[in-house]
Amino acid sequence: MRKKSILRINLLVCGVALIVLTVGLSASGSQYDLLPATTLRVDLAENSVVVSDDIRGLGKRLTFSTVGERERAPQLIELRNGSSGPVRITNASIDNEAFVVSRDTQSFELAPGTSKPIKVTFEPKTTGVSAGKLVVTVEGAPSFDVSLGGLNARNFEGNNEPNLQDILDALGYKASVGMPQSPPADIGVSKSDAANSISKSDKAIGDEVLAQTFQRADATAPVRMVPLANYILRSNNQLGWFGINQHGSRTETQQALAFPGGKDGFGGQNQQLLPGLGDGTYSGLIVGSKLEFVPKFERFGIWDGFRSNFSEDALNDASDHAMRIYPAVRADGTPIANAYLVADDSGVPGYKNFDYQDVVFLISNVKPAPDSSDRP
Repeated sequence: MRKKSILRINLLVCGVALIVLTVGLSASGSQYDLLPATTLRVDLAENSVVVSDDIRGLGKRLTFSTVGERERAPQLIELRNGSSGPVRITNASIDNEAFVVSRDTQSFELAPGTSKPIKVTFEPKTTGVSAGKLVVTVEGAPSFDVSLGGLNARNFEGNNEPNLQDILDALGYKASVGMPQSPPADIGVSKSDAANSISKSDKAIGDEVLAQTFQRADATAPVRMVPLANYILRSNNQLGWFGINQHGSRTETQQALAFPGGKDGFGGQNQQLLPGLGDGTYSGLIVGSKLEFVPKFERFGIWDGFRSNFSEDALNDASDHAMRIYPAVRADGTPIANAYLVADDSGVPGYKNFDYQDVVFLISNVKPAPDSSDRP
């Protein structure tokens, strides 16, 4: 059974708790584990938001994805009345018809100690990115809102997949990846295979920062890797890190995240935003996933176990620039401290199109290691 990914919001008026808002995915019968809960507390009297363990750094937000308008499970916002009297939700509306609130949850009353979910589904009519805002009106209290982002891919795999810019826009991050107006000529594949390509150049493009290896920003805390997108083949995949020893050489690789493949249309946890992580044993994968890790070495880089790609160019076949790194910035322009978006082009020479959207994840509590822009 798929576990709920939870976003909990306490709503208070004049210091009295009215309702608790829980945002998450509905159980879908999937065997895959989801990510830890994200907790938000909202004081409506002060109109302030305090975020606790917001693992993607984006606050009150729901993100959806699908392929070819296929139906996906709804996401839930569970409202629970924690007060001694009834609470009435007078309206729940969205300003974009690509997102739909179930009619039975648009207006209702909650008795003390009871709860009811608001169901939101993503029903796009066009390909690409959708953005919206869910506004929930509470009688006698200020309304609150949840940002919505959605991505509808044209079809599965190849040039049908979304490009990196669309992925980041749908997720809610502000970053220019430097998408060219037409497929670049330096890719080495046909134009029909390069629709989403950025460039094979090892120079910084768009908002990219040249960081091939990292150090922990806070040496007393672990590094966290949070998966954001997985658009790759329908097979198992793994991501992790590699160490740089005191002699400046690469040492062992360690898995952190495991994405199970599958034979269904989506290929298990592929072809989607916010993929689930493996919590069992899969062919070619180490058991389980770890969102956090403590590298054994002061300097470390990122390793893609699917094609044995590395964030350090010199370690790749043909010294390919396999990963592009961008500062993690919220849509409002606020940077997320010591956090970066890692965009991985998983492939081998002759089969790479340099689209950098095969796997995208957020890495936090890191800073670029000294001289890491031109390692070795």
